[in-house]
Amino acid sequence: AWHHTAAWGTRGYHDFWNGVQAAPGDGPVLPLYQAQHPPLYYLLMSPVYRWISSAGILTTMNLLRILNLLFLVLATWIFSLLLETLIASPSVRFWILALTAFFPLYLGNACRVANDPSAIFWSLLSLLFLFRYLSSGSLPAAVWGALCLGLGIWSKNTTLAWIPLWLAALAIRFFRDSDPVSRKKTAVATAAVFGLW
Repeated sequence: AWHHTAAWGTRGYHDFWNGVQAAPGDGPVLPLYQAQHPPLYYLLMSPVYRWISSAGILTTMNLLRILNLLFLVLATWIFSLLLETLIASPSVRFWILALTAFFPLYLGNACRVANDPSAIFWSLLSLLFLFRYLSSGSLPAAVWGALCLGLGIWSKNTTLAWIPLWLAALAIRFFRDSDPVSRKKTAVATAAVFGLW
């Protein structure tokens, strides 16, 4: 039913690329479907958008897509570091990375302007720090991980789904450690997760 949206002042791809202008009508206002998400990604990208927007919409969108691709390239690298801590076999790690990098949804997120790559980047960085904390007990790793989790949540609400994993991992660490100092570190890490959330 795309032809109905012209009454709302929108254009399809064909009309956009051919320069056809859609006249705004008196139709209902369309809500921005991404408006329920926090603004971090859009705050980060708006200066870039303003800086390059005079070059035209196509150039602007392509630059933003390149920045999204950069987020996902960095996220894939972080994922490879995470896999190194979890999987010993280099060939298994390679195939997991290859399947992830060429997964259609992953590629689709790289090719559009949206907050998904930012959320993926911050989420994976958060998990990398979490696993480093779990293996070493390093409080800075836990705090950095909580900070990255907070930045992921400020990029997209779906990052909230990582909080139960974080809390479960911290609870396991807390009850596994008999050392009071380690337990205090875990309590501080848990407080950091909630504080930065």
